[in-house]
Amino acid sequence: DGYKTHWSETISDPAGDDPVTRCPALPNVVTNVATTPAPVTDHEMTGLVHDQQEDHQVLPGEHAVDAGYASADALIAARARGITLLGPLLAGAPPGGRARLFPAAAFTIDWDHHQVTCPRGQLSASWTCYDDRGRDSVIVKFPPAACRPCPVRARCTTSKTGGRQLGLRPREVHQALTAARAAQDTDAWKARYRARAGIEGTISQATH
Repeated sequence: DGYKTHWSETISDPAGDDPVTRCPALPNVVTNVATTPAPVTDHEMTGLVHDQQEDHQVLPGEHAVDAGYASADALIAARARGITLLGPLLAGAPPGGRARLFPAAAFTIDWDHHQVTCPRGQLSASWTCYDDRGRDSVIVKFPPAACRPCPVRARCTTSKTGGRQLGLRPREVHQALTAARAAQDTDAWKARYRARAGIEGTISQATH
């Protein structure tokens, strides 16, 4: 029951005060407020908020967002508008939900030849593109005959008899996701992202 609001505002760093004129940094200004029924998820709103900002000619060059608004698809869509989407991306879930299994990052992907090499050097047997509930995706399969005797099989697949399968997104999406996850572990990224905390005060004031 109820409603949810999605607030956007400009960011002003107090350290940006002009040392010569003593003029303070610009105030934070609310640029957009989107209201939805409460069950609408945050990730559904990223593109819609950008649509509204574009209509009012207030698109940001960089948009710091909560993790709920960030995804590989949102990164690509924002980039097409000239926006750098700055939001933490969750780590991809391992197959079967087992954290000790080799993640996709442990595999070498040859996008041009549609082939993947596993951490032990085994080449994939098939590469199939398919529609995953409206999302372009790829399923990569490794040959069971090669996987069954592998000494690290327990770290790669939960299947008793089959080979490892690897789910991928298209090249552009996969590479954007990989780069974003690597960047968010750096001190520079964390320093830039701290600015997002300012919106919490705005939300608190609006709620009260």
